Amino acid sequence: MLAKQVELVGDGPRDQIVLIGQQDSCVRMITNMALVHNLTIRGQARMRATVDVPQGQLVMDECTITSETGVCIHIHNQNTRPIVQRCIIRGSQQAGIFISDQGGGSIEDCDIFANATAGIGVTTRGAPVVRGCKIHDGEGNGISVSEQGAGTFEDCETFGNQGRGLYMGREVYPGLCCKEKADLLQ
Repeated sequence: MLAKQVELVGDGPRDQIVLIGQQDSCVRMITNMALVHNLTIRGQARMRATVDVPQGQLVMDECTITSETGVCIHIHNQNTRPIVQRCIIRGSQQAGIFISDQGGGSIEDCDIFANATAGIGVTTRGAPVVRGCKIHDGEGNGISVSEQGAGTFEDCETFGNQGRGLYMGREVYPGLCCKEKADLLQ
């Protein structure tokens, strides 16, 4: 649990610096600002997010995030604006990244793959900015936006997903903006 402004920085090869959460989320943001850099973060807690961001600005840089049961990263609640960049997000039994309840933030240059549902799921007025990501080889849609979700998706590639590259379900919020639409569609 990140309860104060802190920096967690892995010094060495990322795959050798591992946080494992067996009872709860590995990282839960309950402060205004924190940095997590160069770590492997593995969630094993039943139905929990490996990284839970209900508030503040968590900067996650060059991390590998996996989950055996829940989502890899859950961004939720108004004014929650994390920055997720150059991360590998994979192997979730649910979504790789799930943004809900007016959560936002930016997701840039990430490799998001092999997740059981959407690579990125956005609902209930969530509105991320997603740039330069590869979202691939998942069992569901690459990007799934529904239930008044929104967002900006620029220069992303979706490929090899069993569902659609981009799925916009019922009641998509009018703020959805997709540049480079050809790259989003399979």
